[in-house]
Amino acid sequence: MVKANKLRRIIDSVILGGNGKNQVEFNLKMANRHGLIAGATGTVHEKITQRLSFIGKKSHVFGANPVVWDVFGPSGQPIRTTVSDIGPLLLSNLLELNETQSGVIYACFKIADDNGMLLLDLDDLVSMLTYMGDHASELKAQYGNIASSSIGAIQRRLMVMEAQGFGEFLGEPALNINDLMQSDMSGTGFINVCCKSVST
Repeated sequence: MVKANKLRRIIDSVILGGNGKNQVEFNLKMANRHGLIAGATGTVHEKITQRLSFIGKKSHVFGANPVVWDVFGPSGQPIRTTVSDIGPLLLSNLLELNETQSGVIYACFKIADDNGMLLLDLDDLVSMLTYMGDHASELKAQYGNIASSSIGAIQRRLMVMEAQGFGEFLGEPALNINDLMQSDMSGTGFINVCCKSVST
């Protein structure tokens, strides 16, 4: 694993362009989370050779980089996080829940914590909500009123989110941000794919 500061020591700057005499470089110390990669399509082309010569790049070797992380998983390790890592506040916002429904989600996380239950994926969350609905009268004294209408509303929201692929992002192993900054023994960076391929 290579952290951001170590990565900057390996590559200090990136050449953006030039005219053979002067080059425009981007200092990676000034980089933030936004970026743009632009250029010609393909890896071997006469125009690329001309461009390399124009900017004064005398030696350049094209090479493949391994793909590690991929949002949807077909080209690498799928990006995942657990329900527990998302937490009740963010989950309530994602599901666009009202105050009462958000309270049920907070109770869901609290009940899971108090009973040593893991909330890893969507199935775990749905199972916990079902358990809460089935045992609402027993849980009321400690966790407050758990209305079946609120449980039903949350389950319907989850069903909509699941239909849109939300479940693909939930589970283990959870992503560690440092995993996005890996390199091999030669210092070549790994590729992280952040979009889904679409066939036309």
